[in-house]
Amino acid sequence: MTGIDFIQDLAVVMAAAGLVGWLFQRLGMSLFAGYIVAGMLIGPHTLPVPLIQESDRISVLAQLGLVFLMFSIGLGTNLRRLRQLGLGVVLATAGSAFLLFNGWRLFGHLIGLDNTASLFLAGMLLASSSTIIGKLLQERGQSHRRFGRLAQGVTVIEDMLAIIALTLLLSYAGIEGAAPGGFWETTGLFGVLVVFTGISGLLLVPRLLKVLSRQAVELPTLAVTALLLALAILAHLAGFSLALGAFLTGVIIAETTQRQNLERVFEGMRHIFTAVFFVIIGLLIEPHMVAEVWWLIVPVALLVIASRILILPASLILIGHPPRDAFRTGMLLTPVGEFAFIISQAGIAATAAPPGFFPLAAGVALITCLVSPFLSARADRIADAVERWQPRPLLRLVVLYHGWLTRVGRRQDHNLFWRFSRKRLVQIAVGILFITGLLIVAVPMQNALANLVGDDWFFRNGTVVLVWIAIGFVALIPLIAVWRNIAALALIYANMTSRRSGRDSALPFLVENGFKFMAAFGLALWLGAFLPLGGGALWLLAAVLAVLGLILFFFRKRLIFLHARFEGELGSMLAEKETPSDADTIPAWLSDPGDWHLRVVDCVLPEGASAAGKSIGELALRKRFSCSIMAIDRHGFVMPNPPAAARLYPRDRLLLLGTEEATETARIFLDQTLTQGEDRIDLDEVSLETLAVPADSPRVNRTFAELALNGRTGILVAGIRRPDGIKLNPSGADILRAGDKLLVLGTPSQIHGFEDWLHPEPVESTEQPHSTG
Repeated sequence: MTGIDFIQDLAVVMAAAGLVGWLFQRLGMSLFAGYIVAGMLIGPHTLPVPLIQESDRISVLAQLGLVFLMFSIGLGTNLRRLRQLGLGVVLATAGSAFLLFNGWRLFGHLIGLDNTASLFLAGMLLASSSTIIGKLLQERGQSHRRFGRLAQGVTVIEDMLAIIALTLLLSYAGIEGAAPGGFWETTGLFGVLVVFTGISGLLLVPRLLKVLSRQAVELPTLAVTALLLALAILAHLAGFSLALGAFLTGVIIAETTQRQNLERVFEGMRHIFTAVFFVIIGLLIEPHMVAEVWWLIVPVALLVIASRILILPASLILIGHPPRDAFRTGMLLTPVGEFAFIISQAGIAATAAPPGFFPLAAGVALITCLVSPFLSARADRIADAVERWQPRPLLRLVVLYHGWLTRVGRRQDHNLFWRFSRKRLVQIAVGILFITGLLIVAVPMQNALANLVGDDWFFRNGTVVLVWIAIGFVALIPLIAVWRNIAALALIYANMTSRRSGRDSALPFLVENGFKFMAAFGLALWLGAFLPLGGGALWLLAAVLAVLGLILFFFRKRLIFLHARFEGELGSMLAEKETPSDADTIPAWLSDPGDWHLRVVDCVLPEGASAAGKSIGELALRKRFSCSIMAIDRHGFVMPNPPAAARLYPRDRLLLLGTEEATETARIFLDQTLTQGEDRIDLDEVSLETLAVPADSPRVNRTFAELALNGRTGILVAGIRRPDGIKLNPSGADILRAGDKLLVLGTPSQIHGFEDWLHPEPVESTEQPHSTG
């Protein structure tokens, strides 16, 4: 009965999440705080007769929730948008994370924790919750304000840093199944896995999804689900968390052209498993342990809120962002969530952290979740107050500093040496990491194949030779790319030298060839660290290199062509500007209305909306609410500045421009849905029927344009049968005649109404009834 018990538990989790979540939303509090409280109410530590108490089933639910939650976070990670934020935001976020991490580590020592426990405490409180912040921005309509977009970018970077912290902490604590080796070995393996999986996925997954989408609409969804679970398991087998594989899958899918369609497909699953994750967190909380660490929860929560409001804004101001936007961003980034739970559980499981860490994480998350809506709603007023209270000399100093940053940035843009070499250095690093990943998986692949077919496949030691030839062939393309970039760098450095020493000097020749020699020597040492060089393996390696040398000699041009093609595709995916299909992209003049007291908010027209099918002119939002629709995003196609004749349909994403009160009123109006008694059209009810036009019909001898059948009755005339033949799709100039047999398309109620409309109206009798009395 294990399967039935699992279904029963899932039903209880869903019901509790829905009821308590609805209550918290009605009270204006965070939905995710409601999920945590729901888990506490139904868990084994609260009720006399717990609704869920089997630890194995709770663990299964928690793992499922974690995988799909991390996938949704990765799916929201847009690498191109992150690149548009600039290196400064990345450095500011990393710098503030470094300060927060070390600050919390010091705090751990001050309260008596050992070094390992202090590290896990710092990791717990390192990142804010992108899930909670994204929901908060959506509810408050702040996604399209400058500080809202900045907060979204910061959460993406923090998620990546939290994944790295989780990986290194698991290795440091020596958890069973974690990645083997010390700090640097784990860091290197992590980088190799990320780059190898990322590049392979970005090159192969879009092609796979494109092929599958031509066959059946369900196949891409099944393929992505399989890839999600496979990469999660692969990360686990490599000694990392399931969260890493799920997150990488989301990042890969986010860069495909099928992203928006897959987001819609997984939307319901994302809502379900996000709720499952947070409810399971509540299930694991023991109230008596929360009471034991309550003295620590409150001050830690207050310090989290204060540090995030102060440290991150200071970092953003240092890279040139206005203080007002920086402080509003900091107030949005106060809630902690998913990574606090994951890292605290990992520390407890490794006995590297005390059991009180989990209730501490839950209590801090609950408090910050409850405070964040309050801060978000008052972000403008608090930022205005901070701006008024700032000393004038400090404001002048910030203005002078930002002006200096602008001048420095302009000088860097004119540095041709850096501009030309930066891209080459990045490509060399990525290529080396990719090849390293291939070399690392070669031995496990060789052992797995040997277990299946033996060591002497086709010929003596054939398994080893064939595996390394295959690995070497795949590695040839990125290796050629690495060498071509090295040669290009050598030429750049030589040209820079020739400008100073003169064209007739031998120094440029020495610089170019010396650079190539040193690079080749470094590559040889690097490859030697991974290739099997001991004993008889040296002869096998020589045979493999001979085969690869022949392949390179005969197919060098083809390999260079393939490299250029793959590099172009990968570059276009990562460097391409935001497409108009991304409704987050709005004109710069809308991003910060400033003193105009306007804001840009987005809302999605719900299924069954009463506004669906109506034009913008018919809705008259500007006249009713002083609010305008600036753009419509319909299944990935954006219509900027839509005309009044444009009609709205369910699932349309609308950008509204107006005051805070006007946009909120317009959103409430657009969210209204049809009631049960209102007319709804179900596509499954539409049918074709044949109707005869009565001889005494008052509608005969008139053109279809004059009758306007579709506007009056909702039906469509698909054809007319007459003694002289059949006419399909009649035009507006055709005349309706008595005795015509019409093939009409519509719902049963529409067709019945049309039939009544064709017949003459009954004449009411004017005679008085006779009295019999």
